[in-house]
Amino acid sequence: MSLSIISQDIKSPEEFLGYKLGTQFTLHQKAVDYFKYVAAVSDNVKYLSYGKTNEGRDLGVVFVSDTDNLVNLEQIRKDNLVNTGLLAGERTGDQMPLVWLSYNVHGNESVGLEASLQTLYTLVKRSFEGVNEWMKECIIIIDPCQNPDGRDLYANRYRRSQSIKPNPNPDDWQHHQPWPSARLNHYLFDLNRDWVWQTQAETMQRIRLYNQYMPHVHADFHEMGSGSTFFFAPGADPWHDAITPSQHEFHKLTGKANDELFDKEYKLYFTKESFDLFCPSFGDTWPLFNGAMGFTYEQGGGGYAGLAIDNNNGDTLTLSERIEGHFLASMATIKVSYENREKLISEFNKFFLSGLEKPVFEYESVIIKGDNDKAAVTSLMEMLDKNQIKYGLAGNTGKTYKAFDYLANKEGQVKITDGDILISARQPQSHLVKVLFEPDSKYNDSLSYDLTAWALPYVYNLKAYAVKDRIQGLDKKLESKNETNIVPGERPYAYIVDFMGFNEVKLMSYLLKEK
Repeated sequence: MSLSIISQDIKSPEEFLGYKLGTQFTLHQKAVDYFKYVAAVSDNVKYLSYGKTNEGRDLGVVFVSDTDNLVNLEQIRKDNLVNTGLLAGERTGDQMPLVWLSYNVHGNESVGLEASLQTLYTLVKRSFEGVNEWMKECIIIIDPCQNPDGRDLYANRYRRSQSIKPNPNPDDWQHHQPWPSARLNHYLFDLNRDWVWQTQAETMQRIRLYNQYMPHVHADFHEMGSGSTFFFAPGADPWHDAITPSQHEFHKLTGKANDELFDKEYKLYFTKESFDLFCPSFGDTWPLFNGAMGFTYEQGGGGYAGLAIDNNNGDTLTLSERIEGHFLASMATIKVSYENREKLISEFNKFFLSGLEKPVFEYESVIIKGDNDKAAVTSLMEMLDKNQIKYGLAGNTGKTYKAFDYLANKEGQVKITDGDILISARQPQSHLVKVLFEPDSKYNDSLSYDLTAWALPYVYNLKAYAVKDRIQGLDKKLESKNETNIVPGERPYAYIVDFMGFNEVKLMSYLLKEK
């Protein structure tokens, strides 16, 4: 049976859900059911569950491409990692652009999930100009909802407060949701500030999958105030100086691709304002620092907009119009990735391989002293592992180097002793080493969207030194700094613990729960 015949039989979201997209908010499980349904009936779609939220909702993505590409998906994945140096093996010239579209990291920026349904259906129906070519040459990854708990909180609240017909009056109850904000996850954490830190269950599971594929393009879909129009690349200043010239250029190309589609549909938009590219916590910057072309898209609307809201200019903004904005941006992102696929792949590989030859960080080596707080060092090592940054034991024991002393905030010296940890800037993740260990990030503007300082030695309060010399590491595995203490078999009357750091706080919490 031909793929075209199969695609004719696929139900639209409206046929599957029983209502037209834009007329009500889709609950997360219904959207997951639709994604799984399409994967079951189409050879062009593969569904993969990558975890659960704190409230037990499914986290999953679909891979969308021609059948042959999906059959060879595991080999395509491995070839991509090998060609970047992140996975050992013989490099080949066989690569294919991986374009990852992530929706609804903020639960009350509610259009994302709806737009993902429209995007998936359009791709499998091949009903947009160019889709046939895109599917042959690209793997498209769609995460319909990064924050299902927040999204369902918003949708259920809205369903409870909405009128029979949408009331666009901004003062109506349906436009004002109570605390806690559905923007956040179950533990009231902003998941769009967690990309580099990876403290939340949703983030950790998502990035574990992300690191297995390392996409060439990542687009993160958001909403802003209902009085705004639509934002797409290029971003506002400041841009972190670890962002490469090719990434700058691709932002311009993507902006142009969006220009064309939005102008064709007479939709308003703006660029180069409000949303900068500096702090590594976000769904655009963290992918940029991992070699991808990272983007934020912002549709006017947000939690107040509901199904329809009157703006003060006499216009009424509807959910259907908001869906169209994110849908067009999705198509533009895939289109520009397809059209520039060869350069996209070559620049992606260069991003990682160049770090082995000439690190972008002004310091060749970072030394973490071995006599630091064990819990803090363990936390640092865990974060480095999550971000695929290599480290090990420092060699050249007994030798003294000129170095920048992080805690003293000045130039000084460091003597290498047994147990010191070495983080070399000469590795595939050289750019991320620079971003996370640079004592003072270069800043070319007086305003920024978020944090302007985050160097890890300060975050973990560690004695650490940055050295311009290349220090060799020992060929010896570095074990976790955690220690296991023997507790008597009989239930003790009390515990006495030396308070050294955060691990002791976790121990006390555990003991109180087990009393």
